[in-house]
Amino acid sequence: MTMDLIRTLILIVPLCLLQLDMVMSQCIRCSTDQDCHSYRCHYSYQQIGCQYHTVLFDTQKCCLCSSTSGGSHCSRNSDCAHQHCSTGYTPVCSSSSHTCKCGATCSAHTDCAHFSCYSGNPICSLAQNSSRTCTCETSCTKHEECANHRCSSMYQPTCKSGQCTCVHRCTSNSYCSRYLNCGGGTSPYCSTVKKICECEDGDSHCTRDSDCAHQHCSTGYIPVCSLSSHSCRCEATCNTNTDCSHLSCHRGDPVCSSAQNNTRKCTCKTSCSSHQDCANHRCSFIYQPTCKSGQCTCVHHCISNSYCSFHLSCKGGRSPYCSTITKICQCEECLVDSDCSHHHCGTGYSSKCVHDACVCQANPVDGSWSHWASWSSCSATCGSGIHKRTRSCTNPKPQHGGRTCLGNDVQSAVLNGGWSLWSPWSTCSATCGSILQSRLRFCNNPPPSNGGNKCTGSAQEAKVCNLPHCPVNGGWSLWSPWSTCSATCGSILQSRSRFCNNPPPSNGGNKCTGSAQEAKVCNLPHCPVNGGWSLWSPWSTCSATCGSVLQSRLRFCDNPPPSNGGNMCTGSAQESEVCNLPHCPVDGRWSSWEAWTSCSATCGNGTQSRSRNCKNPPPSYGGQPCSGSSEEQEVCHSNQCPAEGLSCPTCDQNLSCAWNSTCDSTETCMIRKYIGFKLTVHCSKKDDCSFEKLALPEGEIFCCDTPECIRRYLGL
Repeated sequence: MTMDLIRTLILIVPLCLLQLDMVMSQCIRCSTDQDCHSYRCHYSYQQIGCQYHTVLFDTQKCCLCSSTSGGSHCSRNSDCAHQHCSTGYTPVCSSSSHTCKCGATCSAHTDCAHFSCYSGNPICSLAQNSSRTCTCETSCTKHEECANHRCSSMYQPTCKSGQCTCVHRCTSNSYCSRYLNCGGGTSPYCSTVKKICECEDGDSHCTRDSDCAHQHCSTGYIPVCSLSSHSCRCEATCNTNTDCSHLSCHRGDPVCSSAQNNTRKCTCKTSCSSHQDCANHRCSFIYQPTCKSGQCTCVHHCISNSYCSFHLSCKGGRSPYCSTITKICQCEECLVDSDCSHHHCGTGYSSKCVHDACVCQANPVDGSWSHWASWSSCSATCGSGIHKRTRSCTNPKPQHGGRTCLGNDVQSAVLNGGWSLWSPWSTCSATCGSILQSRLRFCNNPPPSNGGNKCTGSAQEAKVCNLPHCPVNGGWSLWSPWSTCSATCGSILQSRSRFCNNPPPSNGGNKCTGSAQEAKVCNLPHCPVNGGWSLWSPWSTCSATCGSVLQSRLRFCDNPPPSNGGNMCTGSAQESEVCNLPHCPVDGRWSSWEAWTSCSATCGNGTQSRSRNCKNPPPSYGGQPCSGSSEEQEVCHSNQCPAEGLSCPTCDQNLSCAWNSTCDSTETCMIRKYIGFKLTVHCSKKDDCSFEKLALPEGEIFCCDTPECIRRYLGL
């Protein structure tokens, strides 16, 4: 069966779309009636105008011909004021088709007996220009009561101003802008709750009569806000409650109350003191009955502040909000109770600020005593007895948080109080010091009763115990300031002291424990330390067993070493002296050669001679005499000057020597080589050469006074 339905739809839908395309292609689109003036209607009694035209799901504005007796779109009778009707007829808006038509005027309900209604009875109701026309009575208090009200497919039955009417269904505000024309400069919108088109103001929404001040009403009527539908409507004025006997109230009695501009209107008296009093008050489904200003009224249900901002308008710069307690829209009426001084409440009630809203709360009633009852009979027939009388806290009873009565509700005959004997003195709570002990007595011999006087005097007595003074242990005073450091550098101590006088020990008390003085090192830089010599080291061992040999000793600048900018040690770190040894055997040594004699020839070759003696030194202490000749002779040339002194070469490390120096008689040719120094050959004072040879025994130092000595040690 499902497949058959699908096949049918496949065949029907294209045909429908084709028909829609054909119909809409015949639509002459327009924006206003002016766009249609160039076209003519087929019948003379028709007129052309720009109207909404709907085919299937598509709605557009087209130039359409309609009867002059009606047919233009409307949502209320006032939208048909331009409609022309014959005498005895008045323009009205059809609640089923939402088009303007001419309805017969009437004077009474009996004039409408010919009128056929689908639901409700035909009645003669107020229409345009204070005229009256026949319509169907479809009174309602909520939307559900209008479920059977007849409306076209694009409209929805709704309870509005206490009557069932048809309003546009909608999905967006833009949709309502096309179908609903709101007067007074207001805009249509799509209600998110009811999904119908409504106007922002006017008879679409109100919460109080003052919201309807713009509503136009005929003479004898005033604009009011319906408590059930929350829409503006016109109601007849009144002077006394008897003028309102026609008004049917669901709860309470009809009364004539103050309204706009010092007028009075008929309304239902629904006084209240709490929200519970309004449980049966009739409201539409999106409203909730609430006690406000001592009267039951209908306010919006809500779930958020933004919802209330859309549905509730507050005056005086106050903002609407959704009450977290009552879940209704309210205006921020107050912050403190004094803001509610304008709030009217009934007798026995006061205006209070509760959750930013002014409410009426019952005034607290303090309880008050009734009159005393008569005295009872005596409680005994012999001896002592008492009379009693009673009263109750019922004149009035305490109510609404009022205070209860003070005092007793039973009274007996008067009896003055009398003291008992004193109790024994209490035990002293210590064994020394200023301790109090006390004793008591009681007003129970007899106790006062029935308004009798209390005992006079004190019920307690105290005195100081007779005890010795308590030992007082000594206590330290505060520490004195630290003493001044006695220097500007180094490890200097500073101290502070305290005294055992806070308090001083007395009556055998203990002395203070701990030290009375405290010291610490001053926070100073280190002082400069000058260097000091250590002790001399032992003399070094003499490097020989005879002769003039030097020995030495050392000391070091480490006792202490210089620090923190201190001075180095002054003086020599080394000291030398000659060893106390016997003379060594001194071999004779030749003196220097004497000068060569003059050449025997003044030019050319000649001979010359020279001599020496063995006295440099002479042999002594068993030394050997000089070896060799004491005289020598050589050939001389006339062009060569005789040489003077000992010839001493200059040699490099490879012993390549040049004989270019001559030592005088006080000098010797010193050949010196020791660790860390290069080989040197040069003339040196004889004593210096001998001293270095003794002072540096680890080196190789040779003092040569002859050419043979030089050649021997140099290996030449």
